[in-house]
Amino acid sequence: MRATTYLVLAIVLVLVGFGLAGDTPVSVTPVPAASGSMCDPQDFRRLDPLILSPGQSITFFTGTTNDMPYVDGGGFNMVTGQVAESESGEVRLAAFCFSRISIASNVSITVTGDLGLVLLSRTKIELGSELNADGRNVPSRTVPGAEGGPGAEDGESGVSYRSNPPGETRGNGSDGLGHTHTGTTEPGSGRGGGGGSTVTTGGTGGSYGGRGGIGAGGNTQTVAAVYGDLMVADLFGGSGASGARSTSAQEPGMGGGGGGGSVSLVANSIIHVKAGGSISASGGAGGDAVHGDANGGGGSGGGILLVARTVILEGTLSATGGRGGDGEGKYYGGGGGGGGRIALYSDDSYGGPGQINPGEAEPIPNVYVGGGRGGTNEYSRPSPGFPGSAGTFYDGRRPTFIEKGVVITVL
Repeated sequence: MRATTYLVLAIVLVLVGFGLAGDTPVSVTPVPAASGSMCDPQDFRRLDPLILSPGQSITFFTGTTNDMPYVDGGGFNMVTGQVAESESGEVRLAAFCFSRISIASNVSITVTGDLGLVLLSRTKIELGSELNADGRNVPSRTVPGAEGGPGAEDGESGVSYRSNPPGETRGNGSDGLGHTHTGTTEPGSGRGGGGGSTVTTGGTGGSYGGRGGIGAGGNTQTVAAVYGDLMVADLFGGSGASGARSTSAQEPGMGGGGGGGSVSLVANSIIHVKAGGSISASGGAGGDAVHGDANGGGGSGGGILLVARTVILEGTLSATGGRGGDGEGKYYGGGGGGGGRIALYSDDSYGGPGQINPGEAEPIPNVYVGGGRGGTNEYSRPSPGFPGSAGTFYDGRRPTFIEKGVVITVL
């Protein structure tokens, strides 16, 4: 009996120590990034190769305040990852380092949790499927705001960051407000969260690399300023939009879309995003009203950071803003979310170095950072929301820490 008790106690202590029990805060010393938010694969514990064939599935859980990150699937059974921290200390990320990463087409990749995702390879990364860290869309006729993607920005809108680590409301859109309420709609969560309103209006889009658009009727709304930096030294995610305020007796205002999350891929040799493969950290769409007159704003796009000697883009990278809500309401379309931030660091040239074609939705082929469109409606006197502005794309040169990596010949 005593031996059994000790065994059970030991199992519980192990679960708590690894953050899998989920009932106590995790105390962990993060691995510092080598430069900005760029992690060096040599600094992280190496796992076996990650080789996924068509029809297989894998889950990356990026952790919470109480839980450590882990990977499950593809031959890995709840294997614990590590926590990385940007050079500034502003951002924490969930990191998984493999000797090689090869993900074929038609592989199901699920990313959940509060932190952004970092995939590291001592050799190369091949991606033939969709890696999605988008903010959630608000379903039609839904008042609650949608959740932000993994790594979406937390903090008080327009005032503070809280990415180290982000809180549980990171990047969420705010709820809509009905006609029986006299208060002000809350801003979406995140530094660039869409602003609230005291009058009937569509929700405001979230900001990040580009500014969110104001919802129709939004003369009392405040659009949050952009945040972060062009070179993505801090890999922030996007911010949530505000919900709409409505005076309709039939419908309350609809909720705001969630902000896009954050994703980084680092390889010592090649990153190849194949045709049919994609990385997406886009904002979620605002809620569509059906009988009411106010639609939610779109969440802002998130952040994507790729680092390798060679980057081949046959697939797509997307950090676009979510569209503003639209539908059958009266006048008040939601504002579109601002675009996010994408940066590539390699020996290749995409027209740089530096910022490429600022303000364009597709700065180079297969890279998308456009703002979300403003919401529309079907009423006889339509009043659309304003679109979000485009985010940023940066073409950087390969950092020197990649040179010290041991490049293994890959067959």
